[in-house]
Formats: sequence, structure tokens, C-alpha cells
Amino acid sequence: MKVTEYKSFDDMPMFISIPQAAAILKVSDKFLYRYSKEDSSFPVIEMGRRRAVPSKQLEEWIYEQIRKRGE
Repeated sequence: MKVTEYKSFDDMPMFISIPQAAAILKVSDKFLYRYSKEDSSFPVIEMGRRRAVPSKQLEEWIYEQIRKRGE
């Protein structure tokens, strides 16, 4: 699957796929599928059998992780 690259969070659609989120985070799809099931703080919603990541919540989650590391 070709993953679209975005220049900013404002360019993203409301929901992105796990592979798209993995590309943004520079991790593997497999890792992010597993991580999203194990860590309830990661923003993911299930729509039937599909898992999607709300782009605005992903942005907030990333900044929250940065804040936590700075404490």
C-alpha cells in the first residue's frame, strides 16, 4: 500500500490508517498495530474491522509524549 506523505497535520484527512500513522511516527505497521492494542492512550478507533487514527488526536498524542519526556 502506498502511504501518502503530508506536509502538516492540517493537510491530513480527519482519519488516517495505521500504516499512514506508522509512516508519520517512523515505525513499522506491525509495531503500531500491536502498540495501539496494548496502549490505551494511543488514539485509535475501530470502525468494523478497520482501525483508524484521528489525525488531530494523533497530533495531540505526539505532543503529549514529548511533554512527558521533558518532565
